[in-house]
Amino acid sequence: MLALDPDAAGDQATLRGLQVARQAMDHETGLCFDARGLLRSERRLKADIRVTTLPGGMDPDEVVARDPRNGSGLLVRPNR
Repeated sequence: MLALDPDAAGDQATLRGLQVARQAMDHETGLCFDARGLLRSERRLKADIRVTTLPGGMDPDEVVARDPRNGSGLLVRPNR
């Protein structure tokens, strides 16, 4: 888990982290259809990466401090 502040610097760090993950993690290649219905080859990360926003623009430490029992669960709970 990587928890970053919800500001411009945190947004940029998130994008950099995704780029690093894309380069460093293992990939698999598969076939899929594009929007026009044409078959194409696609590389996919062998990872489950999820990005979420924090409630009310709070910093990660504030979320956990506010509710230590459930705060960390918010950071790792998948969006539905």
